[in-house]
Amino acid sequence: MKKISPIQLITLLFVTRAFLTTTYGVSQYKLNVVLSLLSAMVAIALQLLLIIPPLVLTTNHPDKGFMRVVFERSKTAGTIVSVVYSAFFFFETVRLLGIFSYFLKNQFLDYLPAPVLIIALSGVGLYGVKCGIQGLARTAGVAVFLFVAMFFVIIFSVTGQMDIFNIQIATPAPQNTAKAFFGDIMLKTAGSDELVALVFFLPHVRKNKAKATFSYMGIKLFVTETMILYSALILGDYATGLSQPFYTLSTYAKTSVIERYDSIYMCIWTIGTVVKVAVLMFLLSKTLSCIRVKKPDLVACALPTLTAIILAMLGMYDSPMFRVPSVVFAIGLGGAIPLIFAFRSRKKEEVSVG
Repeated sequence: MKKISPIQLITLLFVTRAFLTTTYGVSQYKLNVVLSLLSAMVAIALQLLLIIPPLVLTTNHPDKGFMRVVFERSKTAGTIVSVVYSAFFFFETVRLLGIFSYFLKNQFLDYLPAPVLIIALSGVGLYGVKCGIQGLARTAGVAVFLFVAMFFVIIFSVTGQMDIFNIQIATPAPQNTAKAFFGDIMLKTAGSDELVALVFFLPHVRKNKAKATFSYMGIKLFVTETMILYSALILGDYATGLSQPFYTLSTYAKTSVIERYDSIYMCIWTIGTVVKVAVLMFLLSKTLSCIRVKKPDLVACALPTLTAIILAMLGMYDSPMFRVPSVVFAIGLGGAIPLIFAFRSRKKEEVSVG
């Protein structure tokens, strides 16, 4: 099994999440800023519980992948679990390809057909799959470095334009605050598909798996909270109606060298998206190979690409395939299923020792 470093695990998880993070607004449930910041903290607390089962599982089986552990318990269970995870990664790949083509065509490029954009992204994604997890991890490191550089440049560049009164403006009051608050928590957790990817990444990490995972969660919380706060301080209530508030924030950023950062944002956002789609296709190919699909790499690329093209050509960007999946999937695939097999594997080992 090819191994990656703890830092590379953090970068892979960050890239898998960064696509959603950079499109995150003050609150999709129209919470005020304080409650939105608090909901991010509660969401992270919930996600910390979800990452415990994969960590326990990989501790019990440090040299075995997740699917191998499942198949050793039962071939039938292994097949079912493989199909379930394959369906999830297929859905996420289609969703990413569709959203990428939609935003690129509607906000950046209006002269390229959506199928061309989807095929181009898929082709690069397939190349990433061929590079393997080590190649993806190295590329993710470069993408994260560029993202972090852009993130801090934009943040420091707009500091002089902050207005504390925008916090008051960006405080809409939902009809049911409690429902909106918990809905926001669930939405943030539902969009955390890196929690599902973590189940498959952990066996590849050389050491300090728990430390790297918890470090990532801290970084994720910091970036999310910063984006929410700065979006409100600079954009006020305007941020609540934007699909990409951080992109809009980049248009406000100015330095003595560069007048506008939106083009740089677009470039780095695209790089991050390319790496993420390669990661999703890589995970899809691994789960497909468990159910003996021939040429899983090609299938993992071709099937989502064809589906995304059909949906895009039909203009079905509002279809369920392009929406954030239910939080049930993040909880079930990221925590519940690994918990079942972590418990069973540990119980079996205790019996054999006795």
